[in-house]
Amino acid sequence: MAGTPQDGQTALDFLELLQTELGIPAPDHSPIYSAGSPESREATLSSFVGKPKAWIDTYYPILNTPLERALQIVDETGGVLWEGNLSEQSDDTDPDAAQYADAIPAFHGLSVDGDVAGQVVDGNDCTKEVRNSYSLSGDLD
Repeated sequence: MAGTPQDGQTALDFLELLQTELGIPAPDHSPIYSAGSPESREATLSSFVGKPKAWIDTYYPILNTPLERALQIVDETGGVLWEGNLSEQSDDTDPDAAQYADAIPAFHGLSVDGDVAGQVVDGNDCTKEVRNSYSLSGDLD
């Protein structure tokens, strides 16, 4: 996930791969620059002439992550009737995918905290005709 130590390591690994595959000699100093800095700008402008170059620009975006996450259907008293599994289900034929299946938790970023009330409709394999019949009958708002 962006901004984690693992993300930084991925950038370093990719930099090394580019240096190896493109025959770019590793510089004396680590080519990691703050995005927009004079060093970054120089690297960008000089990359259009001569031999290939590779470097890492560091950005500082605002990223939100959940403190907790849940998907539940509750009754009028707050009793849980159903709780969704928010872990990604991995394919056992791909051991790498299974290893990192829940590395980045499922969540809806940039939404406010709170509860939502309304009808529950099971769309399952709903066809366009079925969906339209609900809309036309006023069963869904």
